[in-house]
Amino acid sequence: MTGPSPQVVLRPLASPLPLGLLALAVGSFTVAGLQLSWVPAAGQHMVGMVLLAFVVPLQLLSNGLACAVMAMTAARFLVTGVYELSGSRDWMTAAGVMGVALAAVALYAALAFDLEDASGRTVLPTLRRGATHPALSRGKPGELEKEAGVRRTL
Repeated sequence: MTGPSPQVVLRPLASPLPLGLLALAVGSFTVAGLQLSWVPAAGQHMVGMVLLAFVVPLQLLSNGLACAVMAMTAARFLVTGVYELSGSRDWMTAAGVMGVALAAVALYAALAFDLEDASGRTVLPTLRRGATHPALSRGKPGELEKEAGVRRTL
């Protein structure tokens, strides 16, 4: 007698957001170290390589509004990395402008997620997709317990 064949399902164990935030912390600390002269000016190219090889790829792993913030951050660090490698003032200006835009989007994201947390529903668009959006929009957060990275209790 032949029964159903076994299936293997691979799911992520947790949200990719902490990984993106870790990359943000590493990138920010690395650039700040260069700007505060903790890293000698001769290390400028190494800082650029850290940004391009480590920070940018990891920040692109988030999703939804968090992904938009991380993608903008990755783009900003990409431009900053190119500036650190080239020394061009045009790249420096572009990185500064992108930093101002990133600050505005990050503030919006913080407000959107804080309002969502406080009210228990989506107040501002957060670009959610997949199973999380319908569960939150219907006001049934219990359905989210099956999502990766969601704990049943704190």
